[in-house]
Formats: sequence, C-alpha cells, structure tokens
Amino acid sequence: MPIFISEHYQSYKNDADNAMFKQLLDRYQVDPSKVIHIGDSVADVVGAKREGISACWLNRNKRSWDHKVAPDLVIQSLEELEGIL
Repeated sequence: MPIFISEHYQSYKNDADNAMFKQLLDRYQVDPSKVIHIGDSVADVVGAKREGISACWLNRNKRSWDHKVAPDLVIQSLEELEGIL
C-alpha cells in the first residue's frame, strides 16, 4: 500500500492547492468522508478538513488546541487508534 508523504508531492498539508490530499482521494477514488488523516500539527488538521477528510490530532504532549478549525478526534498515542478504527 502506498504511503502519501508531502515531500514526494511537493505539497504541504496546508498549501493553497491541497495537492497531497487531492492526489490521495483521486488515486483511490474514495469519498473523503471515508478517510481519516492522523497528524500532529495544525497544518495536518486544516489540510485534511479542507478536503472533507476527518482529522485526528495526535496530541502527545497534552497541548491545548487554539485554532478555529478543530480536529474531529484527539488522541495522545497511536495505540488509541485500535479502538477508533
């Protein structure tokens, strides 16, 4: 299974074109509502949400969220995904 990495697409998760997320959705011909993006930054959450993808914020350091676009889920460890997925 391919891994989508922003460097490969020369696109960062919160760029104006949202190229990485668009490429992923196009490649798999999947409805964005069926995808979850897990990331540890505001850019991860904002980029995913812009394409209609659910965003899961990996908040390992128990920081507070201070951006107007909120994640759909918040986890502190990837181990928590077992109960979510």
